[in-house]
Amino acid sequence: MRNVLLWLLAAVLFPVAGSQSLAQVKADFAGQWELLEGIPDSPLFRDGRIEQDAGTITLTTTTPNPLFREPRVFRFDGTETTYTHRNVRGDETWVLVSTARWIGAALHVTTVTTRSGAQTFIPAWESLMTLSIDDAGRLVLVRTEPTVQGTLATIRAVYRKK
Repeated sequence: MRNVLLWLLAAVLFPVAGSQSLAQVKADFAGQWELLEGIPDSPLFRDGRIEQDAGTITLTTTTPNPLFREPRVFRFDGTETTYTHRNVRGDETWVLVSTARWIGAALHVTTVTTRSGAQTFIPAWESLMTLSIDDAGRLVLVRTEPTVQGTLATIRAVYRKK
């Protein structure tokens, strides 16, 4: 009877322990990436480089647009990072405050964007960016953010390593 109880206990605990260890596996996004399909949107646009170490991930685009050339750095410990740039017209300053966290092997980055100098009814909003690696080894970047109509827009881009 005791052996049966131990086997039942092992059958319950080991799958849980296995799934917890799988959830701790973090993806390695490092490398040069080029757009394969989808909408070329920030922060990588058509192509870019990702550097990753134990504490941070840095996304750098090769876009010629000077507004987006500054690398975006996110910290894995949940510490906020701030990125500031002007809009195309030069009449607004956009401040982006981001926090990153792992959910399984995917990295989720939440960003609150605030527009100063904006003559608009939307001075701030929150967006979510998720980075993951699919079964084919491609980088999948999905961004979700509110639209001016009050709905959510989802932008998906798939990249392959160069």
